[in-house]
Amino acid sequence: MKSMHLAVGSILLILLLLPVPAQAQTMTAAQKADIEQAVKAKIKQMYAAFDSLNAETCVKLWSRDMIMGALTPTGLATTPEALSKLYKTEASNKKSNTNAIVDIKVQIPSPEMVFGFGKTTLRIERTNGNIENYNFADISIWVKESGDWKLAHHAYAAEPRK
Repeated sequence: MKSMHLAVGSILLILLLLPVPAQAQTMTAAQKADIEQAVKAKIKQMYAAFDSLNAETCVKLWSRDMIMGALTPTGLATTPEALSKLYKTEASNKKSNTNAIVDIKVQIPSPEMVFGFGKTTLRIERTNGNIENYNFADISIWVKESGDWKLAHHAYAAEPRK
């Protein structure tokens, strides 16, 4: 678990260095609550997309204008085509993928950008019959695009669960 916290901590440090609009935008508590609810719903949709093992479903969640990419153990995918290939490769040896949400938190630095932090337990059944169980933690950056929340960045760390 220590290595997973270190990986997620490193990602958070990088995110703190991202430029946030200097213009402070005040939001009411109701606006923050609406944004939090909407982004939490998108994060749940993201986990459901991962569980679907359908690359097109996963790619639809992503921004077209502000994509930074998906950071995985195999590298950074920064285009819809690269994301599609990544999701297809990840799904190719899975019979099922099941995320059980443990916790979701969001931080709202502006009305147009939100950080999502998720924790799940992940169960993967491989096509060869092997079953793997993980504690999974991720961070996502969501941006407002054409009135909808879209993924701009996703990174995760996972550790085997005993």
